[in-house]
Amino acid sequence: MGQTKEHRNVSFGKLKSVSSEDRENRMQPLSPVSHMEIDMSHVQQKRKVSDRVAYGQEESFLGYLVHSTKEVLLGSKMNVLMLLTPLAYIVDASGSDHNHGAVFLLSLSAIVPFAERLGYVTEQLAMHTNDTLGGLLNASFGNATEVIISLFALLKARPDQANAVMYQRLVLVSMLGSVLSNLLFVFGSALLVGGMRYKRQHFNRSGASVSSALLLVSCAAYASPYILTYSKVVSADNILVFSRVVAALLFVVYFFFLFFQLKTHRFFYENDTPTSPPARARRQGGFMPVRKSSDRLDSTEFNGTDFGVSNRLRAIPDAEEGYFSPSPGATTPTSEISAEDGFSNSDDDDELVLGFVTALVWLGIISAFISFLSDLLVKAVKGTTISWGLANEFIGIILIPVVGNAAEHASAVVFAYRNKMDIALGVALGSATQIAVSVLPFCILLAWGMKVPLTLTFQPFEILSLLIAVLTVSVVVQNGSSHWLHGVVLICVYIMLTVAFALHENTEP
Repeated sequence: MGQTKEHRNVSFGKLKSVSSEDRENRMQPLSPVSHMEIDMSHVQQKRKVSDRVAYGQEESFLGYLVHSTKEVLLGSKMNVLMLLTPLAYIVDASGSDHNHGAVFLLSLSAIVPFAERLGYVTEQLAMHTNDTLGGLLNASFGNATEVIISLFALLKARPDQANAVMYQRLVLVSMLGSVLSNLLFVFGSALLVGGMRYKRQHFNRSGASVSSALLLVSCAAYASPYILTYSKVVSADNILVFSRVVAALLFVVYFFFLFFQLKTHRFFYENDTPTSPPARARRQGGFMPVRKSSDRLDSTEFNGTDFGVSNRLRAIPDAEEGYFSPSPGATTPTSEISAEDGFSNSDDDDELVLGFVTALVWLGIISAFISFLSDLLVKAVKGTTISWGLANEFIGIILIPVVGNAAEHASAVVFAYRNKMDIALGVALGSATQIAVSVLPFCILLAWGMKVPLTLTFQPFEILSLLIAVLTVSVVVQNGSSHWLHGVVLICVYIMLTVAFALHENTEP
């Protein structure tokens, strides 16, 4: 074997070099006997990482703070959009009724880099845990931005608040929009861009089929309240009870899905060859329904030369058709992949940069900024619909998901361009599954605790849109391969739905 690459590890009193072999051995999955147990000694050992960084042979806490702050705030050129935060506050503080649209756009644009950084900090925090806890942590914080926005909408959706029905609808349609955007726009764009470079691309059909089944379950769950309402055999109060029961069931199903994915059927999402990648790399590259912190781009802006991508499945030539397809087992750092595709990478995205306490602090800071911007965003929705002449449904289903999730959308496209289709599907299909089966049900249960009468009652066209999206994607992924025409079909469906919602009229009183 060639010379092993050494990685810097942060320690309390000295610079500690770790070979790639040792690093891989430490990250191997637990044995069948001990895998069901949380390796707390392993977690405690990783938490002993000091909040310091080594520069040469010298260490200083101040130097570490500077380094970690630069990594969080300057790790992506997209972070320049953070500067829109004070501008959004100033425009909102002006109190003009004509500025609601500007506040909406400024707040939504400023949320984009904070959402991406939240994913990065979450992954750094997950690296201080074992593989199972890391997966649960990523799953919990994967859609934190949507939950925060929904929370502020629910605060304005109480029965004693003005426009309560509008804000209740905003919670529902924004979640529906995220699902549609990920299934059709993000996945379709990824298939189109990847298919224009490769004749055919392959991905994990087993993982895709499981996600498709869960999405079909969510379709049935979301259609049932409207059908019961239309049939007039159930009272409005019982529709509310039914929605809460369905939400609880979906939430339980989601935890069964995590147990299925992380425990009993890990092989559905992993490579079982002797040369398979470390456990964390496998979790990152599979259909883990997380957004993407581990699948993020270190520089999410598309500048053609600087995309920081962590260790992923390597593409090898296919002898039969002359195109590239993911190797079932071989791995290599993307920094060692030829730069012929126009992307280069020199950093290891799996490098532990933030200490445990520092990651927690940054998690709180970033969440606070997202909360502040979400408050401005939600307050500006009503005025934006009036000044722009758009329906509340178009704002929630199209604008908020497309702009708010721009960073992860870009990452899915880039991974497809690099023929990392399992990762691209993990971003798109995995995220849609998590929102449909866990995030929206969680919002229903959260509204219950806040005494907000939020039900799962969607409009007929919204239910039909979700069903069309799920069925179309299910057909596309059933063979485990894709080409550019699949992407064209998905994008075409999304454009048709976008036009329909643009012509939509407000449904709230």
